This record gives sequence, C-alpha cells and structure tokens, in this order.
Amino acid sequence: MLLGVHREVERRDRLKEDPMETLIGVFASRKRAEETVRELLDKHVPQEVVFPMLELSPSERSSEESKFSGEAWTERPSLILVRTDQQEIARLAADILDRMGISAQWRTSTGIKIASRQVGGIAIVDAHGAITVGMGNMMLRDIVTSLLKEGNKKLLLNLREVEYIDSAGLGELVKTHTTLERQGGQLKIVNINQKVQDLFKLTGLHKVFDVHENEADAIQSFGSAKLR
Repeated sequence: MLLGVHREVERRDRLKEDPMETLIGVFASRKRAEETVRELLDKHVPQEVVFPMLELSPSERSSEESKFSGEAWTERPSLILVRTDQQEIARLAADILDRMGISAQWRTSTGIKIASRQVGGIAIVDAHGAITVGMGNMMLRDIVTSLLKEGNKKLLLNLREVEYIDSAGLGELVKTHTTLERQGGQLKIVNINQKVQDLFKLTGLHKVFDVHENEADAIQSFGSAKLR
C-alpha cells in the first residue's frame, strides 16, 4: 500500500511546484481511520487535501508485521494521506493524525537536531530526537535540499538517535526518497530502532526504503550503484 502512497506523493510533487507538506497517518483499523477523517473535516481541514487509503491486505503483511508494540492487530491497519501547502493546516492535521494514530503510544520526544558529514563522497545525515511536524520535518527537508544543491546524490540517513517519527516525519521520509529518485540519486537509511522498524514494516515502507543495520554496510552498498 505504501508503494501506492509513494507514487501518489511523486505524482503530486510533479504537478505542483510549491513546497508541499506530506503527512501519513497509520491507524489500527478502518473504523479508527474513518473517525479520524470525520475529525479532520470537522476541524476544517479541507476535504480535497485528505486521501484515505485502503487497508493493507493479508498478503502484504507477515505475522511479524501484524504486531506493533507487542500487541497483535485484530483488524487490518489503514492509512490516511494529507497533502497541503499550508503550514497551519499541516500542523492541525498532524495533531489529529498523531493523536488518533498508532504512534501516539510511543511518543517520547519533540526536539530535533540534524547534522551532516561526508564519508567517501557520501553525505551522511545524523538525526537526533524526533522527526515531527514543523521544526523536525522542515529541518530534514532543508538539509536535504542544501545537500542536493551542493551536488550530493548519495544520502545516508542515520536514525540511531531518533526516538519518534510522526505523520509529518513519515511523509517527509517518503518525499525525500521521491525527490532523490527523481534527481537520479539514492537515499539509504541506517540504524533504525525497533519502533521505527515496526512502523516501516506495518506501512510497507520497508519495501520502499533501502534500510541497513550498520553504517559500514550502508556505505559499501553505494559502491555498486550507478547514479545518473
């Protein structure tokens, strides 16, 4: 299902030049997602920016992926995609998506620090804290944009110190992936904790992102890649 979200994000980025905020909410059931859509509309989030997605089918999830924070799912999880160029709408939508979604139970931090370094022609982005709406996702976007302008097309995102990713952070990761892909580059991710790993598996993002367990292997994996 996230492959469909990935394609939708890419399509809409091509249609509109203005920076867009992308939010991805993950919900334990269709009912919870439907309740969230109603609340989004009740809080005056424009209907045209809200895109409810179908649930994951059983074939898209393994028994391991059907668990999150140690609890088995009783229903198929659902996603909601929100795409807007208005910061106020993005913040409002993110608050609702994250409060109603599954990640609310493991939110532990709101601060973010992001720095970059170079190793053998690869730009490594080290993130610390939480990738969330506003400061978090915008800082990640700014540093990726700056690295691309400098000609860096091999980016390794180190999430070792990232404790929490909200709906905006998840959307920003997908947008970063599509941006690099469109410009002939590559994004790889390394050192994700168990919560983020579970979130990636649950949403299907583990099939979109190239995720590695350690930095050395991730750096070596760029060696065989031919970039345009």
